[in-house]
Amino acid sequence: EEAVKNHDSSLCEKLNPSLLLPQYMNSMAQPIKDCYRKVVLTYKDLNFCPKEWESISDCLGVYFTYVKNTDSNICRIFQEGQKRDECYYEQGRALYDAKFCGFIKLREVMDACYFAMASLNNDKDLCGRILDLAVRQRCISE
Repeated sequence: EEAVKNHDSSLCEKLNPSLLLPQYMNSMAQPIKDCYRKVVLTYKDLNFCPKEWESISDCLGVYFTYVKNTDSNICRIFQEGQKRDECYYEQGRALYDAKFCGFIKLREVMDACYFAMASLNNDKDLCGRILDLAVRQRCISE
C-alpha cells in the first residue's frame, strides 16, 4: 500500500529484501510480486516493473493484459536484450498480435512467440515464421 501511495515501486522490495535472492524469486516472493502488480496496475506504467529481476514476465504479463498498450516502443525501456524480448513476447501474447514477435532478437524467444500466436489465433500460417524446424513441425501438428 505504501508503494502505491508514494508512487514508488522500490518500496515493494522493502517487504523482505532477502526474498529478492534468485533462489527465492519463484515462490516466497509472492508479496513482493503482488506489490509490483498493484503499483503497475494503479499507475498503468511499465516503468514500475522491476528491471533487475531475472524474469520479469509476470509483471509484464499483468501490465499488458490489463493496460493493453499497443505501442511497440514501450519495450525499449529495457536495455538488456532478453528482457526486451520478454517484453515484446508478453505484449504480443496479451494483445494476440504476432507483429510484436518480429521485434524479438533472440531466436528461441521469437520462435516461442510465433508458436504462442499460432495457437492463440488459431493461425497455422504463423508456424511458418518459426526458424527452428522441430518447433515449427510441433506448431503445425498441434
